[in-house]
Amino acid sequence: MLTSKASRFLPAVAVAEIVLVSALLVLPAASATYSFTFAPTKGGNYLSYTIRSLTFPVSVAFAVNDTSPGTTDFWQFGDGANATGIEVTHVYTEPCLYVVSEVTTALNGSTTKGGIDLGIFASGSTYQAMAACPPEGTAGFTPVEVTGGFFTAGQQIEVRLNGTGIGNVTVGSGGDWQLNVTSILPPEPNGTEYQFTTSPPTATAEFTTLEGIEASPKSGAPGDTVIVEGRSYPSDSNVSVSLANVTLGPAQTSLNGSFTGVFSVPNSAPISSSGTYQYITGPPILGTHADFDSAGSSTGPVVVSSSLWLWIILIVLVALACILIWLLGRRRRNTSRGRTVPEPRIHRALQPRSRLGSPARPVRSLGPAS
Repeated sequence: MLTSKASRFLPAVAVAEIVLVSALLVLPAASATYSFTFAPTKGGNYLSYTIRSLTFPVSVAFAVNDTSPGTTDFWQFGDGANATGIEVTHVYTEPCLYVVSEVTTALNGSTTKGGIDLGIFASGSTYQAMAACPPEGTAGFTPVEVTGGFFTAGQQIEVRLNGTGIGNVTVGSGGDWQLNVTSILPPEPNGTEYQFTTSPPTATAEFTTLEGIEASPKSGAPGDTVIVEGRSYPSDSNVSVSLANVTLGPAQTSLNGSFTGVFSVPNSAPISSSGTYQYITGPPILGTHADFDSAGSSTGPVVVSSSLWLWIILIVLVALACILIWLLGRRRRNTSRGRTVPEPRIHRALQPRSRLGSPARPVRSLGPAS
């Protein structure tokens, strides 16, 4: 729960500039936009403020009152966006409680900090306001917080989902509160609207669930097994699951629109190459997406560069030359030692043979008979 140091109510029809200096709120004359000026300190100067807007999106300007030369100011707006500069403007598209932070870094590396818990709520018929942020996503997968503003400080509030209590909160000194309901939302088919209320019944908020998936593991290689879980799809229907346009297989949803599929990562392009690839389903994913970081295939063809081929050919030629030089040197040594090459067996084979198969002996002449 957020505890506020200071807070004021800004009427729905008024647009005011709020200057935050040393944890004090100063309300000058009305201007064209909501504007906050920070006085960051070494330990951090954090405040709380809640506004009600007639329409969305809402433009909010932020500034730092420190104009020392060479400083760097970094802003985080609480909705994933950030910016740098002494004066910045950010547009909020939906009601929520945003934690805005600012860090000023001097030339010597020292830092000062500031921030504000900024609640932005749509104008309603009641004084208290309530919002689910984001207002849509995939139930159970998308992080969802229910927040309230303009409540009585210290008040005990019971938050209900479709009429059933899911948690109790204590309103902060700034009149705001928040409750994380991500794991509380039950799986339901696509388009189901979850309604949040408070007790005492003073405000309402809605969250709409859309098709989305989660997958594990989030990284691996072709051939690995992955488990893909889907939520908020049409009930009792067939869903096709792909990875980077490569079909993994079908899955069947239950009555609440959920499915679980076990697939093998294919060893085909582009997944066989290292990179990050996104899962795709039919019907399409409108809520939470999932990615797979592929390490690439280790069994694919080895690509040898032309320069490496030149080195291989050169090494082979050198090896052949060495063998040839060794053979010539051996022949020279044998000749110098007087060694003769033995008579080939073919010469013996050409000699005349006796009937018994052995070479015929030459007839010795006995001379003239006496």
